Amino acid sequence: MIDTLITIGAAIASGLVMYFFGYRKADKARSAKETKQRLEDMKVAREVRDEVETLDDTGLADRASKWLSGKY
Repeated sequence: MIDTLITIGAAIASGLVMYFFGYRKADKARSAKETKQRLEDMKVAREVRDEVETLDDTGLADRASKWLSGKY
């Protein structure tokens, strides 16, 4: 009887350990994915900012008028 209870307890304990290990691993993967997305967004923002900074006033005005009129 005690052997059965010890076996059941060990199975439950190992199941809980595996559950929390998987939960922690999934949390790290989610954090890495969020960080990767944030870096990608920063790269795109930097490219747009650099592109806008290189335009002169007429180029910027032309581009703004196209964007506002909806004719891309």
